[in-house]
Amino acid sequence: MTRRLLSTKAPVSTVLVRLLVGSVFLFEGIQKFLYPVELAAGRFTKIGIPAPEITSHFVDGILANRHLFIPLSLIS
Repeated sequence: MTRRLLSTKAPVSTVLVRLLVGSVFLFEGIQKFLYPVELAAGRFTKIGIPAPEITSHFVDGILANRHLFIPLSLIS
């Protein structure tokens, strides 16, 4: 099963780009948790989103975990 999930017919360059994009998403999400005032709730407050303390945690959770979907794109 693991072999099937990790195998792909995509060129090596495509796989490399997908991995790099996934790592960027991961590290950007982590930074938003480490510096929430500058990158999360503070930014939401500046652009006028209501309840920035709540919505920023929800959005940041999605952004931090979207790197998990990159391996799924390798299957396609």
